[in-house]
Amino acid sequence: MRKKGDLLYFSNVPATGGEDMGDMTLLLVFCLVPVVLSFVLGGYWLKHERFPWEKK
Repeated sequence: MRKKGDLLYFSNVPATGGEDMGDMTLLLVFCLVPVVLSFVLGGYWLKHERFPWEKK
């Protein structure tokens, strides 16, 4: 039986208020940030035909 504090502990109580903010942070960091970063770097590459860290 899992105890509170275990890595894969899930509570039967629905998330309220700030309890789901941890999940939202993980979603933003691992899903949304790479997509936005790829659009930004892709747009830069299309305009300048190089990435910012490449020398001319």
